[in-house]
Amino acid sequence: MRDLPQDSGEYLSALRNIHNLTLFNTKVEHIPKDQFHTCFSTFRGTLTYLSLEVFDTSFSAFVTLVNFFPNLRTLQLRSFALGPDEGPVPSLSRPLRGKLHLD
Repeated sequence: MRDLPQDSGEYLSALRNIHNLTLFNTKVEHIPKDQFHTCFSTFRGTLTYLSLEVFDTSFSAFVTLVNFFPNLRTLQLRSFALGPDEGPVPSLSRPLRGKLHLD
């Protein structure tokens, strides 16, 4: 994720009204909020399905990612690893609605 704004941020920000997104083989780390918004803000309100496949993250980064998409209805997690947090973990801003798939 740290390299996402430089590598693909301009392409992701050009996509509008995306409903489904799969991130494959990704390590989710802390990135500055403005870079995160650059990548995902154009489809923040339309994304309803998020699949995270083969990913590594801390619990706080995972919660931040899930919290960013208010209309998320389906969350699929495959081959994931949660690392330790170095600070406080945020809480979910709302209860999860819809489906959760774990593999």
